[in-house]
Amino acid sequence: MTAGKLRNILMGAGAALLLTFLFVQQRPVDIRHHDRFLNDLLVMRQLDTEINRDLFSVRYELLNSYDPFVRKLEEMRKAQVDLQLIPLFVKGRKREEIGQLLKRESELLLQKARLVETFKSKNAILKNSIRYFPVLIAEASGAADKTKDTALRDHLANLLRDILLYYLTPQKGA
Repeated sequence: MTAGKLRNILMGAGAALLLTFLFVQQRPVDIRHHDRFLNDLLVMRQLDTEINRDLFSVRYELLNSYDPFVRKLEEMRKAQVDLQLIPLFVKGRKREEIGQLLKRESELLLQKARLVETFKSKNAILKNSIRYFPVLIAEASGAADKTKDTALRDHLANLLRDILLYYLTPQKGA
């Protein structure tokens, strides 16, 4: 075998290997995995938005139950677990970047769940306080009437009005 023939055979084999490699690398994207991953991302964003909306609804007594928070946070956890299965067509550095972003998203979801629990607790305290406050003012006003302290009674009435107005008015930064 001559050097020219050997060179041609090696070039042909190299070209075949290169074409095989490129063919394997250019396999079509598995549309089911792609759609699942995108759907999970959309579910996470949608549920996050719904939780934020529900927080305002509960705060202003347009929603009377905390059940939607529990259900939606659980749905977010399920979608997050599913997102950990990064599609196989994502390779190399991009796969690592997505993995890091998903880890950060997981930390943020834990933080959001803690904040929602804190909100639920503080909001329950606020609602109980707002319901009890007029009773307390009425008792104090009754005591002021007995002592004929009209200034105190008027001050208590103004305080009640101001507190209830403050409670019912949306606050900037709140």
